Order: sequence, then C-alpha cells, then structure tokens
Amino acid sequence: MRCGAIVVLTIVTGCGSGNSPSDGATAAPPGATSGTPLPDPGPTVTTGTVGASLPPGATGASSSSGGQALQMATPTGLFVVDHPLAGEPSVAGFVLVIGGGLAAAPADTEVTLNGVTLVHAPGLAAGYFAVDPTKPQPELGADGYLHLLASSPSTKAQRALNLACPDPVPVTTMPAPGTSLAGVATLALSWTAALPVNMPVFQNAGLVPPVTVSLWAVDDTRHATALDGHWLTTASASATLSVQPAPGYVAELRYPGVYFLDGNTGGICGRTIRASFTR
Repeated sequence: MRCGAIVVLTIVTGCGSGNSPSDGATAAPPGATSGTPLPDPGPTVTTGTVGASLPPGATGASSSSGGQALQMATPTGLFVVDHPLAGEPSVAGFVLVIGGGLAAAPADTEVTLNGVTLVHAPGLAAGYFAVDPTKPQPELGADGYLHLLASSPSTKAQRALNLACPDPVPVTTMPAPGTSLAGVATLALSWTAALPVNMPVFQNAGLVPPVTVSLWAVDDTRHATALDGHWLTTASASATLSVQPAPGYVAELRYPGVYFLDGNTGGICGRTIRASFTR
C-alpha cells in the first residue's frame, strides 16, 4: 500500500506540465536574477541515520486527518527561512492540492499554513499554493511543526498534513558573519550537527529536495543575485563558495528534514540557514 502511495505522489508532483516548479532544484529568492547554475549532484546518498535532535514526532507518522477527497504534496519542500530577503516569504516552497483520483481540486479550495491563508502561486497551474510575502507571515510554532490544512467549503472536504521541521543547524563561516568579504576569494562554511537522512524509498522516488549551499549578492534593498551554489549530500559537513565583488552578501545552507507519508498525502519541511556579510 505504501509503495502505491509513493507512486501517486510522484505523479502529483509532476502535475501542470510546463507550469509546475522543477523538483529538486534550488529556488532563487523572489527578486533574484539568474546566476550560476547548480552542478550535477551526483549519486544520491541513501544511507545514514536521522539527526538525534529532531522535534517530537519526527520519526513517526505526521498526520492522519481527513479523507480521500483532497490530497496534498509539497513538490519542492517547504523551507523555513531564518532571514528572508526582499520579496521572500518566511516559509518558501509550494503546496499542491488535488482532488480524489488525481482530479483537480475544487475551485474554492483553501489552504492554511500555521493559521495563515496561502494564495494561489503566481504563474503556476491551478492547485499550487504559496505564502504571500506581502501579507502576515506564518511562524513556526513551539512544537516545531508546519500545520497544513486544505479545505473546500462547497464539498465540505478537508485534509490536514503536519510536517515536523528539523532543528536549525549551527553553521560556522570563515570569514565570520558580519565581516567584509572585500579581497576574499572564497567563503568556507562548516557544521558539525548531523543533517537528516531520508529512507531510500523516498529518495529514489524523487520526493526529497537536495541539500544545497548558495552565495547571493545582496544590494541595499535586500534583493539578491545568485553568485555560486553547490548540491551536497547529507553526509557533507562543509562547503566552499566562490566570492565575486558585490554590494553585500548572504550565504546559506538549505537542507530538508524527514519526508512524511500519510496515505496519498505527504510532504517535507526543511531549513534555510543564512549568514550576512559586507563588501
């Protein structure tokens, strides 16, 4: 039964051909311009252990609420951003809602994230929802979860999905955060905490976003342009980014947590950890 559910979710995340976000790619913050493409990540690491300091529920079922009339997925994951840039929400990513049997969700479908109503994602097919960066932002609760609720007033259908988010990983940089990168050729990032590792069945089904590091050029208005980026494995504990002249900089480590599957609904919460630098 679980294998069948994974197949369904894999199909779901590919809905809206030509309008859906590409699975597994690092999404640039809104307002960012094109920059260095991420290199081929190579073989996926599918062995290891989940970090020991995950929130309660991170190693068990995340939710079991609602029927089959509505289903949800997070095609590229939902990432809690610790320091959003201009035009960027506090939780980045998309939620896809469909009806039973892979049918389109009712037109009046609504989705909330930790009590905040999401909007239809601009430029994407119907059924995709995202946080509106211009409105009040959802906050991660004390329980460490993202609580999603999809509902349709006309059909009375609803579906809940509660995603446990991984703990923030302390990242050390050289040079230190807040210092100048003038004349610096490379920026080194390192961390000692274990990154969450997902089961091979979820990795191989394409349901788990990659671990990435990125460096952004940031101007005085907090708009960003990509400078460098790399895909990593969950076993990685360091990375080096190339520095180019810019008004300011933001470096980030982005990693997913544990994928949760609940019938034909499932998703993943991750973290984006950032550090700022001057020119």
